[in-house]
Amino acid sequence: MRLSNTEFNFGKIPVNKIVAGESEILEGIEEFHYLSVSGGCSCTDAKLEGNKIKFTFDPSKKVGELKQGEQKTSPLYLIIHIDKNVQEFIADPLTGKKMTNTDKKSIMLPINYVAYGV
Repeated sequence: MRLSNTEFNFGKIPVNKIVAGESEILEGIEEFHYLSVSGGCSCTDAKLEGNKIKFTFDPSKKVGELKQGEQKTSPLYLIIHIDKNVQEFIADPLTGKKMTNTDKKSIMLPINYVAYGV
């Protein structure tokens, strides 16, 4: 699969500003019987429209409130899921807690930013 964007760099953004991005699947979409997209948390709304992956990101939902002059960042990814029938999360066999299923095939695209308080 070849994408027009493999990472998103927003630089410094106000914590209360919602930003948007997209990546076009340039080749390889026909190789997959299933594709879906998701954000790394509830701060990201992602969707697949034809051969385009579109998303919005709300930094306030990721880093919380920031006072004027404060800055914060936290790792974030746009995730392209490839396997429909494999769960994204499973129960840890030792603790029973939710953990990432390493059998789930996905492509992770980094979203880079530094949020600042206004």
